[in-house]
Amino acid sequence: MVNIRAKGQRGERDIVNWCNDIYAEVHETLGIPLPPKPIAQRRQNQSAVGGMDIDNTCGYAFEIKNQENLNLNTWWKQCVTSAAETRKRPVLIYKDKRKWSVMLELNPWVHNPEEFEYYHNKAPIRAIITLDDFKDIFRAHATDFIITTGGYT
Repeated sequence: MVNIRAKGQRGERDIVNWCNDIYAEVHETLGIPLPPKPIAQRRQNQSAVGGMDIDNTCGYAFEIKNQENLNLNTWWKQCVTSAAETRKRPVLIYKDKRKWSVMLELNPWVHNPEEFEYYHNKAPIRAIITLDDFKDIFRAHATDFIITTGGYT
């Protein structure tokens, strides 16, 4: 019998490690030392209090699902709610039996806070891409966040 909670936690750890590997690449490329503790970290109390699954994701609100039975619309609603609460972009990362996939909005990335409400209140077009394809997007945003803000939130 599969422990669903343990499977979900394992999925979150997989994505945290994925993020931290990208941060290591970006820091090496920029010639900046990594901090002593991992940058991306699981929010271990999020199942009790709600919110996104991982901290320090460069403006994204990640919702991680590691389940065989897909419930994309329900998961997406949960992800959008967490993103709105934190004023971040929703990203649903999910694994079915075979591979990781990513659902995200196709609305443009917004840096200007005055534009945030406009784009966040539009009905976004969603796209599903592979985790490998999302890696390029995430790496670009991580680089931008490190250069412009010095942080990862």
